[in-house]
Formats: sequence, C-alpha cells, structure tokens
Amino acid sequence: MDNQKINLTEAEWNVMECLWEHHPKTGREIVDQLYVQMGWSRSTTLTLLKRLEEKSAVGSESTGTIKQFYPCITRELAALQ
Repeated sequence: MDNQKINLTEAEWNVMECLWEHHPKTGREIVDQLYVQMGWSRSTTLTLLKRLEEKSAVGSESTGTIKQFYPCITRELAALQ
C-alpha cells in the first residue's frame, strides 16, 4: 500500500478525520457523528465508507452483526497524496 496513491475527496477526508480522531468505530457511530458535524444522511456516510474501503484507506472487521471501521492510512500519508 505504501506505493499506492490514494486520492481523497473532501467528503472522504471528513470521514477519515472521524476515524483518525478515534478508532475503531462502528458504522452507527460514524453515521451519528457525521450527521451532527456535516448534516449527512446515513446512506451518504455508508457510501463514503464503502468507497474508502475500495481505495484501501479504511478497513473493517465484523463481530457478529457489528461492523467496526478503522483507518488503514495515516493522516500524514494521506496529506502527501
């Protein structure tokens, strides 16, 4: 992943900031935080999380029915992209 360039949109950057602040977080925790901060709907936030997983910027683990997300890149690395 070190050689892979990950370009983050402004919206994706907001999701990453949420995860860099504290992780892991459940999808619900991220949805709730970004609703308060950005006014985003649940579907908007979940779409962005899916995109970030596809870019390998975010990873997830499922335990039972709960999925937790965590950053796979540092803030510093993302800033260099």
